Amino acid sequence: MATSVSVHDSRHNSAPKTHALSLTNNRNMDSLTPIELAEPKMDPKVNIFVWPIDDHYIGIENAFENVLTHFSGFAKKELVDRHAKSLVLPDVPKHIATFIYRQMLMGDKGVHGPSLKLENLRVPELLALYSHCKNIEYESLMVQAIHCLRFRLQTVLLDVNQLSIIFK
Repeated sequence: MATSVSVHDSRHNSAPKTHALSLTNNRNMDSLTPIELAEPKMDPKVNIFVWPIDDHYIGIENAFENVLTHFSGFAKKELVDRHAKSLVLPDVPKHIATFIYRQMLMGDKGVHGPSLKLENLRVPELLALYSHCKNIEYESLMVQAIHCLRFRLQTVLLDVNQLSIIFK
């Protein structure tokens, strides 16, 4: 069943646009996949600026606004509520911002290429990822990062019995 959705983009002071979304089984916007959220012809695109606020640059160009606002409370506040034309992520390295955005595009479904696995990140990168996910209010990836960190630390840190064997 196809449904028309009227969207008014106040950033461009244009008349409301009508977009046809393919909605099945009475699905709402919260249950759409990232691919459906990022319909190329209908989704506004924004640039994501990274690194220090006084020396930032475009880290991700033409990111899908609907994908960002679906996964990130911070992006929703900035892009929807404040009508910002771009998203600024201060003190976020480009590779971390890119990793986060790719996770959003994958939809947290666990279908990742070899370079997108949390297990491939080092502990400092996992800590940075967790911190930045917390700042942008990306709950699901934040939880995944903390679980991966806990697993890593449990497998790396020795318990008292193991230490006693080493130091006998």
